[in-house]
Amino acid sequence: MKKLAVFAAVLFILCAVSVAVAEQNISGIWVGEGSGVANAQMILAQSGNNIQVVGYFEVNGTPYVWYGNGTLTANTLQYSVIYSKNPDSGNGPNGRHVMKLSADGRKITGQWYNNYGNSGTGSYVKQK
Repeated sequence: MKKLAVFAAVLFILCAVSVAVAEQNISGIWVGEGSGVANAQMILAQSGNNIQVVGYFEVNGTPYVWYGNGTLTANTLQYSVIYSKNPDSGNGPNGRHVMKLSADGRKITGQWYNNYGNSGTGSYVKQK
C-alpha cells in the first residue's frame, strides 16, 4: 500500500510538471533590444512545439521583413529565416536563428546566421 501511495504521488508530480510545460506558450509580440538595428520586432505563433514567426527591422532607415518556421524544444527555438530582401545583398540567401528562452519566458536571446556565412547575436523581450 505504501508503494502505491508513493507511485501515486510521483505520478501526480509528473502530470503537474508536464501540464505546466505544455501550458508554456511563447505566442505574442516580441521587441528587439540592442541588436544594432532599429525597430526590431517579431511576432511568434506557437502550436505545440511548432512555431511560425514574422519579423521586421530597419537598417539605416531601410525596412526589412522576414518570416520562418521551426520548433521550440525545451527552451531552445530554432527556425528558418526567409527575407523579403536580404540586408546583405538584396533578395537572396536566407538563414536561421537559434535562440534560448529565458527561465521566466519573457526574453529570447541567441544567434542569427545567414547563408553568406555571416552571424551575430540578438535578443527580444516579450510585450504584454
